[in-house]
Amino acid sequence: MRGVFKKLSPRTFVLVFAALAGFCFLAGGRDGVERIQVLRAYERAEGEVTLELRRSSRIGGVGRRSPYRAPADVFDYAPLVRFETAQGGVVTVAGAVRSSLVRYQVGEKLPVFYDPRDPQQAVVGTFLEFWTPILAWTGFGLVWGLAAYGAERLIQAGRDDKRHRAKHVIASGETG
Repeated sequence: MRGVFKKLSPRTFVLVFAALAGFCFLAGGRDGVERIQVLRAYERAEGEVTLELRRSSRIGGVGRRSPYRAPADVFDYAPLVRFETAQGGVVTVAGAVRSSLVRYQVGEKLPVFYDPRDPQQAVVGTFLEFWTPILAWTGFGLVWGLAAYGAERLIQAGRDDKRHRAKHVIASGETG
């Protein structure tokens, strides 16, 4: 596998990192535009948590695993929120962001934004549910952008070092 990477030009890594950063920023921007549209066009209601949905998954024990790590069950939670539309309909929606902690108690009130034409397309209006995807995409974009910048700086430093050595060889009259 290392032979494959050695054959690639260093500039390829810069371009790949920059492309990944661009993808992340575009995805975050798309989510941001969607959230702004939700705030402008959707109606707001107060919902009530009726249940914390619990999903479990098993890690470890499949394929190659470390002898120091035993298989474990991992749980994540998302709120199930019931709200009433302005037209009197009762709708239940599940939160989109899952967490390893129970964040909401049954009976807790949460803001909900919904499309009056299709109330099933509701969005729970908490900070975590509403803004975390945008922040996550932007954070990953920053990481990949910094990786691209760092790779470019390393390439430039390597060129500068070669030029410096070449000037030194020419100035001293050495031949290799």
